[in-house]
Order: sequence, then structure tokens, then C-alpha cells
Amino acid sequence: MKRSDPATHRALRIWLGCGIGCFLCGIGGETLVRLLEEHRIVILEGVSVVLISVGVLGAIALFLWMVTAAVVQCDEIVSKACGRVHTPLRELLGKPRISGKREAKMVRYTRITTLIHLIFAGINVLSLGFATIGLIPLALHFIVSQIVLSNCRTNYTEEESAVETMWTVLGIASFVLAFFSLFAAVPLGEWILGI
Repeated sequence: MKRSDPATHRALRIWLGCGIGCFLCGIGGETLVRLLEEHRIVILEGVSVVLISVGVLGAIALFLWMVTAAVVQCDEIVSKACGRVHTPLRELLGKPRISGKREAKMVRYTRITTLIHLIFAGINVLSLGFATIGLIPLALHFIVSQIVLSNCRTNYTEEESAVETMWTVLGIASFVLAFFSLFAAVPLGEWILGI
């Protein structure tokens, strides 16, 4: 199956619907359980944990959907511009061919910050949460850089714009992953170190 098939878009829509459904059922169900418990209505033990797990799985599904949809859309636009059936993933994620010097620097900057976010997420988990303080400058840098990059005037072609959009989405996803590494690192540190 080619990635540009209508079946791919149908699968992405189903994936999105399931992710939203799991997230809303999990979070909404947990809220309902808490309200019932406040009114002294007893719910089966463990239901709350299951609902939270379903909500987290829904959030992870939405996160992965965002990354996959960006890569599939970029593949379709680049492949159409190059006259191919599809572009290999290695080529999409490799060094982009951007004609403008300024635009090439912007995409390179986004690629480097994406890598930094991923490295930070790994370091944060491995340090058992001691590197979490680094999330503050990372977040400030991310916010300011996104404001600056979104206000820069660019002269991308349609193909270059697709590559830039894909890297922007991957950069946002990597920052979200770095942020959520906090929720894995701190409990892991508490469990291992007994703090």
C-alpha cells in the first residue's frame, strides 16, 4: 500500500477518531468517577486507574497521529513535486534541499532544536528527574523561537513549504515529548531513590 493511497487517509481518520475517543472517555470517565465518589457512590476499585490509563493512551495516540500525519502529508507533496509514487522516509528526514539561504538556515535550526529536545528527554529520564530544571530554559527558548520563526517572511516553494511544515510539527512533537519526560523521570526517580 502506497502512503498516498486513500486508504492511508481513511486509516489516519480512524486513528484520529480512536485517539480522541480514548482521551475523552478516559478523562471524562475519571472525572465522573471522582464526582460519584464525592457523593459517596461506591465504584469498583481500580476503575479510576483504568480510565486514567485509557486517557493517557488516547493522548499518546493523538501525539503519534500528529507526527504521522505530518510525515505522510510531506511525503505526498514532495513525491508529487518530484513525480514519484512516494519518497523514502530517509530522504524526507535527511538533509532538506532548500533553495533560499535564509530558509535553509531556518529549517536547519528547527532540525537542530528537534534533536536537542529529544536528547533532553533522554537525559531527563536517565537522570531520574534531576535534569528537569533544564525544562524551564528549554520551554522559554521554544516559545520565543516559535514566535520569531512564525513571523519571518519566507519564499518557500510548495515542496520546501511541506518539508518546513513537517520539521515544525516534528519540533513541536519533540518538545511535547521532552515536557512529558518529566512525568516519567520524577516518579522513576522517586521509586529508585526512595525520595
